[in-house]
Order: sequence, then structure tokens, then C-alpha cells
Amino acid sequence: MAGARWLIAALVGLAAMSFVMTPQWIRPWPSGARWWESPGFFPRIALALVVLFGLIELIRLWRGGTIIQSNESDASDSKPAIAIAVAVIVALQIALLPLLGFLASTFLASVAIARVGRLAWMHALGVGAGIALLLWAVFVQLLQVAFPHPQLLDLLG
Repeated sequence: MAGARWLIAALVGLAAMSFVMTPQWIRPWPSGARWWESPGFFPRIALALVVLFGLIELIRLWRGGTIIQSNESDASDSKPAIAIAVAVIVALQIALLPLLGFLASTFLASVAIARVGRLAWMHALGVGAGIALLLWAVFVQLLQVAFPHPQLLDLLG
């Protein structure tokens, strides 16, 4: 039990440090941008939630709570290869975002994830287009999050 507390504390600390370092890690970070318009909007929200719920879990454990076991956490039917494939696709999308831009990298990642989920090509293309357009509308148009200009456009002239 003590090991679980220290592991959670370390992960909460890592998430908190990542929250603070986000402006240094994500470039470009516009100096005058409001917090919800910056490219760190979603990562910072996610990290803040990790810190918040991690602290709640730590308080619960330090007050004598136990690690909750449930049937829902049964991993006997899990497919680690699919989880690893999706994680690699998301990492590639993040790496390609500066080169291809938000819309193109999100479209390609969505199609790839749909294919990992065994959707037919036409369905995967439709799902990819829908997800990419929806996320583009929410983050770029509605929330005005600043994403890097696609470098590929500069390379092509």
C-alpha cells in the first residue's frame, strides 16, 4: 500500500511539473495569447485534472483507504498490442503536427486508429474526416487555440 501511495505521489508531482513546464515545451507559445487560446490549452487542462484527481486519491489512501478492486478492471480480455499501436499513432500525430498542421495530422491519426480498430478503409476515411473536422472546429475555430503553421506548406513553396 505504501508503494502505491509513493507511486501516485511521484506521478502527481510529474504531472504538476509538466503543467508548469508546458509553456517551455510547446512552441510556438504566443506571448499575448489568453490561456484558452494557447497551444497548451488541452495539455494543461488534462494535466490539471491528473493533479486534482491524483491528490484526491492520495488523500483517500493516506486516510486509510485501500486500492479499489473491481470486475471492471479485469484485463484478461485486453489487447496490449492495440493499446501500444494507438499510443504510437498518437505520438506520431504529435510529432507530425508541426510538419503537417493540426487538420492533416489529426485526420491521418484518426484514420490510422480507425484501421487499428478494424474499420474498413472507406469507413475509416469517413470517421477520420469527421473527427478531424470536429476537433478543428472546436479547437481552432471556436476556442482559437494557436497551432503551428504547417511546415510542409513552406517546404512545398
